[in-house]
Amino acid sequence: MTVLLKILLGLVMANLYEWFIHKYVLHVLGKRKGNFWKFHWSEHHNTCRQNNNHDTKVYGKEIVALLLLVLLHLPLYYVDPIILTTVVVYAILYYTLHRYSHLRPEWGKKHMRWHWDHHMGKDQDRNWCILFPLADYIFGTRQK
Repeated sequence: MTVLLKILLGLVMANLYEWFIHKYVLHVLGKRKGNFWKFHWSEHHNTCRQNNNHDTKVYGKEIVALLLLVLLHLPLYYVDPIILTTVVVYAILYYTLHRYSHLRPEWGKKHMRWHWDHHMGKDQDRNWCILFPLADYIFGTRQK
């Protein structure tokens, strides 16, 4: 398998994780009273809706979850270090660009429109992808 193909595989895999976790963990579970992930819906989404997608709060649970996901994927090193590296870089980019899109909402609206649509559109239970909307197109959840 070529390096480019391995990188593409890592990107697709990470994007599918992102879609699944955002939809089912952060929204389905996160809407339940007393759930560990409730902060996403009750704090992050409320703040974004009230402030034109602006949110300056650092969510420690998000950082811990990303670190745990990376740690869980460390055994991939023995399968293929390039795929592991892609997943790690994806997690870093996810956090960095997601945060930046909420610190600079106009930038996010222009460069990550699908994420803007997730927070500011009519249906906040659509547009699950943050970095790029591949899985949203695959599963038909991209809504402009």
